[in-house]
Amino acid sequence: PNGLDNACLVASCLVGLFYMHHASTRSDVAHLSQVTQPFLTALLALSSSSSAPVVFWGVPLLLLPIGWLVVRQIDVSLIWIEARNNFIRLDVLGDTVVVPRGLATEINNILALLSRHLAPTDRIFIAPMSTMLYPLLQKETPVHSDFLHFPETESKQSKIIDDLERNQVHWALVNDIALDQRDELRFRNTHTKVWAYLQENFQSVQTGPENKQWSLWRRRYNQKPDHTGPQT
Repeated sequence: PNGLDNACLVASCLVGLFYMHHASTRSDVAHLSQVTQPFLTALLALSSSSSAPVVFWGVPLLLLPIGWLVVRQIDVSLIWIEARNNFIRLDVLGDTVVVPRGLATEINNILALLSRHLAPTDRIFIAPMSTMLYPLLQKETPVHSDFLHFPETESKQSKIIDDLERNQVHWALVNDIALDQRDELRFRNTHTKVWAYLQENFQSVQTGPENKQWSLWRRRYNQKPDHTGPQT
């Protein structure tokens, strides 16, 4: 039993190393609960090696309900088990995925907005995250870096601008939210040079109340009319 406990402890610590970045970047409840399994497994391994009955039985009995109460608020699979009516099926390029109803509505609203404006050959830049929209739109990302939610150096921002110019990107979709309620993590603050480039070279397009968190930008010298495509 001691050998098995040690192996379990070592395995939990090794797996947990790959989650350590959450401690210094996004150590909120949502992200920590997603990666709490190695920590709980390590504690269970330590408790099972104890000869004290209070520790041997008490730690698991205490950890299991606490872990469930924390993770069930975040883990989508557990939420689906408890409230399947809050999920709907979404067709993604012929594949069916089950997603929360609110997320499906947001995705459909964005796709409907973009289908009204973009032509099939138009390139679009999506920031700072939501890269799943690229395959949904059947478009390639025009920039090398997809996740732009942390501050970038001016040289890396210049590379993004160079990519947008080289790939003749005529559209940009930006969600300038305060990530983790931190105003310094807004896209305009993490990528000030790219934001200034968009303001100078693009003009804002009305997105409607259903997409109020998003801003849609069209390149100023793009004289092509809006394209009406099939609604999603």
